Amino acid sequence: CFFPGLKDILNYCCIIDVFLFQIECLECCGKYLYVGIRDSFVIQYTLEEVQDGEGRTLFSYTKQRQRYLGYKKPVVQIKASSALNRVICLCDGNLVFTDMSDLEPQNYPSKVKSVSCFCLNENPGGNNPFVIELCVARKRQLQLYGLTEDKLSHIKDITLPETALTIAMDGQYVCAALSSQYVIADCWNSFSQHLFPYESDLTTPLVKRITRDLLRLYCLYYCTSPVLMLQLLSCLQEGLEPIKNKRHSLDSIIDSPSIWQVLIKRKIKFSVRLIITFNETQFQKTFLKIQQQAGFIQLSLFMFEEAKELFLKGLLDIRELISIYPSLLPASSDFVRCVPPLHDIADVEQLCQNSPGKLEECKIFLMTFLEEIQSKPGIGFKLEVDTALLKLYAELNKEKLIILVSSGDNGCDPAEGADYLFNHQHYHGLALFHKTRGDLEKALQTWSKLVAGEYTDSCFPGLEYLVQILACLQDHKLVWKYADFVMERDQNLAIKIFTERPSNDPPTERMRPDVVVDFLHRYPVALVLFLEYLVFQRKLEKEKYHTHLAVLYLENILRLRKSQSIDPIKVTDARKKLQHLLHFSSAYRVQLLLGKALENNLHAECAILYGKLEEHEKALRILVHKLEDYTGAENYCLRLSEGKERKTRHRLFHTLLGVYLDPDLDEKHREELLAPAVQLLNSEEAEFDAVKVLQLIPEQWSVAIVDQFLNKALRTSLHRLCTTRIESALARGENLQTRFSKIHIEQDVLVLTDDRVCGVCKRPFTEAAFAWYPNNIIIHPQCAKNSLMCPVTGNVFGCTDLKPR
Repeated sequence: CFFPGLKDILNYCCIIDVFLFQIECLECCGKYLYVGIRDSFVIQYTLEEVQDGEGRTLFSYTKQRQRYLGYKKPVVQIKASSALNRVICLCDGNLVFTDMSDLEPQNYPSKVKSVSCFCLNENPGGNNPFVIELCVARKRQLQLYGLTEDKLSHIKDITLPETALTIAMDGQYVCAALSSQYVIADCWNSFSQHLFPYESDLTTPLVKRITRDLLRLYCLYYCTSPVLMLQLLSCLQEGLEPIKNKRHSLDSIIDSPSIWQVLIKRKIKFSVRLIITFNETQFQKTFLKIQQQAGFIQLSLFMFEEAKELFLKGLLDIRELISIYPSLLPASSDFVRCVPPLHDIADVEQLCQNSPGKLEECKIFLMTFLEEIQSKPGIGFKLEVDTALLKLYAELNKEKLIILVSSGDNGCDPAEGADYLFNHQHYHGLALFHKTRGDLEKALQTWSKLVAGEYTDSCFPGLEYLVQILACLQDHKLVWKYADFVMERDQNLAIKIFTERPSNDPPTERMRPDVVVDFLHRYPVALVLFLEYLVFQRKLEKEKYHTHLAVLYLENILRLRKSQSIDPIKVTDARKKLQHLLHFSSAYRVQLLLGKALENNLHAECAILYGKLEEHEKALRILVHKLEDYTGAENYCLRLSEGKERKTRHRLFHTLLGVYLDPDLDEKHREELLAPAVQLLNSEEAEFDAVKVLQLIPEQWSVAIVDQFLNKALRTSLHRLCTTRIESALARGENLQTRFSKIHIEQDVLVLTDDRVCGVCKRPFTEAAFAWYPNNIIIHPQCAKNSLMCPVTGNVFGCTDLKPR
């Protein structure tokens, strides 16, 4: 650490207490010296200047007091501010404020914790001398505070890429040493700038403010610069003639390419560290080439991470690296290796002789390296990079190959890429490669051969993928070319070609529903699915589609009934589909379907069709007598009466009640239907005319049977009576108000003479109609744009002011 003036003081002052405890930090301010020690104590000393007998200036010390900060960890940093009479200590990540004179703790409302280091701004921008600026480093963040005697105010935050280890502040700038680099931050603009990196395992970073607008950075290497120079000279002597005079300048050493070549070959790690250490602008080109050479040396040693880092820093032409891999450069590339060469590697196969594992590692290294640089802008050489990746993926990673060839931004040569994929039997990738280049015919040919089994490729998803491609294809001629091919293999999948067309699919004659229906007559399963799509999804109200679908449903039911092993579940499901269609649609030919349903004793379907013909009694008799579905009969009435007027609802429920109470029924049936008839009368959802019900029920019924119905009917009748009376009273009141308004209007008299003109257009009145505003302005009705505002004077009237004329 550096403490102004403290060095001279310590030269003349021996503090005995230093042997009793371990000092962690020091701060000197005026006559006070503050010492932070390991056990969370701060000790205050006073220093006095005295003269000895020989006239020399000496210093004496007196221990004044000590203060325990309340933590178990050392006090790692102390700063004193004489302007505020405050001492600021950092202990266990907490900022502690004490009085400068007696070290009494000073409590501030704001607590600052998790602090790695802090500093004071010795060149603040404010004009108030009693406000000091305090910069605090926390996790990946700098925080700026304003400190007064009684208040700590947070000003702003600046984000850092890493946590600061030490900081110094001058004006608006803060220089910070992070865990691997130095940065400088502009507090006013919340902006940080990278300065240069350093090695944290070899360096103790320091930042010190020297004077106004001058910050000095220190990188204290454990191996100091003289040692580096001796190591450098020692390395050179191993490969060159003995150096007679070791007093060489650093510039002459850096400028010598032959020296660097020997150095790199013999001391790779050391030379790379020197390159980083001495990387000045004037040596940039030399350094780039040296880093490239070092990268190839690391690659020859199979140090892949180190090689990648050097290639990136040396801005290597990626073709130099691809060229050592046989057959990866495209045939159309005109690349020639650098002269003089950067390396002595013929190719990686020669480098990895008798070691297939190492060869695969080299290929994986190139693949990952190309992936990394591919995402960076401005790299160039897209033809070479994409071609190399395609060939590497074909060998090492089929999933990534599919992604690459599916990309429309693939820079591979079309002919070379297609030949390579075909020769290496990546047929699905080949089809995608053709598709992304617009050659759909070749792509579909390849996929169809995969489906047919002529080609095999584990990456191909199967027939469903081909169907998805055809469904999205806007070239309808190609769609029809392969429609039969996929229909013959799976009708349930193939129908998606026609039912999952994109919304932007161009309407053409080839894709009209009639054309598709005619085509699908050879494929009955697909035909049913397509008609369902037209009826239920597209909701086309075309009679032939609805009737056709209903007939197909009916034929399927009959076929299931006639089969030798009848499956009741399948028959029930098939009938439910038909019944749903009959309920849902009103566009089919009812009489045609009714005849077929009667012929085959499909009673539930007959009831629905009778309902479509408004023959409700026939429908209800089927539900009650044929199916004995009393709940279904009531639901029939509720469904058909929904949204209808009261008379219609009454007629439906009276019809059902009449079916239950049919006098032509024998005694046994009448007794069986007594319970559903009473249940219908007592239903909360059914609606009846009580008078007609009393006319329908048998005379022998007791009052107890219809007691609940009569109570409900009486309540309903009284409710309607009260409602009617209220409505009548409201109507009479409205009538009185209207008559009063009419009388009030007729009290005023207006004489409209021939010479009277409109207040807006200034034309005479040729008809009896006119608009009269409350301020006696008269205009034509067509000139009255707003009934609440006079167009002549601009007066605005309320609704009560208006008098209609």
